[in-house]
Amino acid sequence: MSFHDATVPAFLQILGSLSGLLTKAEALCKAKNIQPEALLNARLYPDMHPLTRQVQTACDLAMKTCARLTGSEVLDLSGPIAMG
Repeated sequence: MSFHDATVPAFLQILGSLSGLLTKAEALCKAKNIQPEALLNARLYPDMHPLTRQVQTACDLAMKTCARLTGSEVLDLSGPIAMG
């Protein structure tokens, strides 16, 4: 089994599930008139990072692992991202 076969499907499943959860959270915020920041800054336990950091960590893990396994440059996405 290749590293690709062992990692990429798992990352795709995890990130797909995470996307689905965030979509449901967005719908909940709209339905219940909750400010999205309330959920984005929430922590399940006091010593945990907020949801935004948890999402960033999951995405970084997938991106950096795949980059390292393919010998690609590991991108630094820690700065602001220009939208446009």
